[in-house]
Amino acid sequence: MLTDNVLNLDLNLLKVFSAIYRERQLTRAGEGIGLTQPAMSQALRRLRSHFGDILFERIKGTMRPTVRADELIVPINRALDLIGEAISGVHNFDPSTTDRILRIGTNEFVSVYLMPTIMQIVRKSAPGIVLQAINLPSWQAPNREHFTLTPQTFVDNRIDLVVLPWLRQTDHIRNSELYSEPSIVLASRSHPLLGDPITLEQYAAVDHVATSTFGATSTYIDEILLSMGMSRRVVLWTPHIYATIEAVVACDLICSIPTSIARAAARQRPELRTSPLPFKGPERPIYSYWMNDRSSDPALGWIRMVFETAARRLSSRGPVTSLAESIRPTGREESLDAAGL
Repeated sequence: MLTDNVLNLDLNLLKVFSAIYRERQLTRAGEGIGLTQPAMSQALRRLRSHFGDILFERIKGTMRPTVRADELIVPINRALDLIGEAISGVHNFDPSTTDRILRIGTNEFVSVYLMPTIMQIVRKSAPGIVLQAINLPSWQAPNREHFTLTPQTFVDNRIDLVVLPWLRQTDHIRNSELYSEPSIVLASRSHPLLGDPITLEQYAAVDHVATSTFGATSTYIDEILLSMGMSRRVVLWTPHIYATIEAVVACDLICSIPTSIARAAARQRPELRTSPLPFKGPERPIYSYWMNDRSSDPALGWIRMVFETAARRLSSRGPVTSLAESIRPTGREESLDAAGL
């Protein structure tokens, strides 16, 4: 039953609240929903009066949400989504005519492996959709073990879908495993200290290069070595996987990266070779995560299917031997078309 408090609330104010929370700046939030700065200020005053809280504090040029605003954002966004679905009709969703930006929280390894195939499907079936892949430092080691994925993570970063290795999550998050891939060693064929295959002693003795997008100085490889009472010496941390590969080419360094990327690099650069890790490293499953409250969003459901299709397509081929191969047709396009993908 709707109370007078709800019936007296202008639903447009919820759009204002969501926009301010997302942009953290009044003028920019207004531009996003077509309101002037004075109109936004008036709407914010009405929101503060209705909820009995200041909601947003102006601190150093940004609108910082209060604890009460943090509590309100998830149910307000859920209400806006439900109203939008009721008005537009979720059953009328057509990927071929949709004009929408979808933000994917992921990392560089997943982007290199999946995104070429993802975009092959998207450009064919939904040319109006734009994908924006973003990295967030809170998901990087060593913070990963202390990080819990919550609806607030999605709201704060305006993310529709997360595609990453396993993360702790609250009951409000759902997930689905996409694929699993081990890491292997990438090294120069002329490295003076390495045999074939590389031994554990050689692995620990030589210098390494590793990828860390946000400045972390430890990865799950280091955690495995630590559990064995060993360590490696990383002399170069780069922010991008391709910089890591180029360092292997130019110097007597080795790196440990996902199999598909390592083999693709070795295929394209004859001076490189791959070797199994000299210790048992677990395969790291990659999952898609989304907010349970948005499970009925047809665009989100469709892009989840696209990721699942791309993962199956790549897994069915076996190891990728070149980066160009990740977008090679598989002969399964007819079945994909039948599913709208």
